[in-house]
Amino acid sequence: MAEIHIQDQLENPNSNYNSDEEVFLIDILAVLWRYKILIGAITLGAAILIFLYSFISIKLPGEKSYWPNTYTVQAILKINEITNTNTNTNTNTNKEIVNYGVTSNAFLDYIANDLGYTKENLKTSPRKAVKESLKTDFSEKTGILKLSFESTNKEKALKAVQAAQSYVESLVQDNFTKTCELALSEIEMQINQANSNILLSKEKMDSAIKNTTAYVNAESDYITYKQIYQTATIQKEKILAQIEHKPSLVTVYQPAELPETKTGPNRGKTCLIVIVAAFFVSVFLAFAINAVKNIMSDPEAVKKFQN
Repeated sequence: MAEIHIQDQLENPNSNYNSDEEVFLIDILAVLWRYKILIGAITLGAAILIFLYSFISIKLPGEKSYWPNTYTVQAILKINEITNTNTNTNTNTNKEIVNYGVTSNAFLDYIANDLGYTKENLKTSPRKAVKESLKTDFSEKTGILKLSFESTNKEKALKAVQAAQSYVESLVQDNFTKTCELALSEIEMQINQANSNILLSKEKMDSAIKNTTAYVNAESDYITYKQIYQTATIQKEKILAQIEHKPSLVTVYQPAELPETKTGPNRGKTCLIVIVAAFFVSVFLAFAINAVKNIMSDPEAVKKFQN
């Protein structure tokens, strides 16, 4: 018999390992079966509680709910640059102005004021309250600006995004007006200077004898200043026409609208997470109780703890 057992071991070296593995799996299943009521009760109890918690939060009014629905309003704008206003004065582009403007405190104050936020009716500062709900994403390369506001109140979210859009449009318009004024000022100076030089060149031509060097130089200056005068005059007319027609400096790709659906919270996902977590906690508790019972039923183990 011993020879047969040894032969079996040589032919099936993994037989003991497989047997131990089966015994271990059976022990686990046995513990789970023994404490099935505990595991089921904890998991079911957690499921009932989280479902009730979610259900009541839906039924309560938005302003009273402890877990209210949230809504997000978004607007997408394209910031366009100013054309036909070539100026030597250092002026900022519309994109630079917007990039700075949407991160400024003045921007937050404007929205907070439009929403009626004050220190008296908020637990925090108006700026912080706006900053927590407002998101801005601006690409200076493409000029695309995304404005979004999240709130439990649809109308408030819409009003906030509309206020943010209005602020951006006023920033761009102010920059356009300032740039045009500077450009016109420079052109006026060029026109006046060119006109003075034209008159001076004309006087030199009148006082010089024809075909002499002095006359030829004066005539050349006269032609040059005349061209400068004409170019500056045309540029001035272009700027004035641009001011009159009021170019579209902000293109609205996606206007702010009242959202049809909520953006949060994801109650279904939360319920699932709670139920799964409760199941694993109950399994851990079952094994812990089983381990304690095994220790208590082992006199030697009890003696070790007592010592």
